[in-house]
Amino acid sequence: MRAVFSILKNILLWSYPRGSWQYDLLCILILAFILLTPSEWYHPTPAPHPISVEQPAASEAGEATTQRPEEKSVNDNEAPEGKKANIRP
Repeated sequence: MRAVFSILKNILLWSYPRGSWQYDLLCILILAFILLTPSEWYHPTPAPHPISVEQPAASEAGEATTQRPEEKSVNDNEAPEGKKANIRP
């Protein structure tokens, strides 16, 4: 049992001299781990976001409001001159 702990201690502390077969074996194991692991372990894909459906905002008359491209303002909170602002909550 003492021999097993001695070997584990030498592996974890990397105390084998360079050029020994133990050192070479540890290097091979590290390279094998890096080259043989699936790429998903290094680049996990994010979870898909839930899809939300927006309902069109209804105007005071109960109809859906639409905005023509020429009436579109730069800022959604600003209304074009002479037009009412349609601000969604």
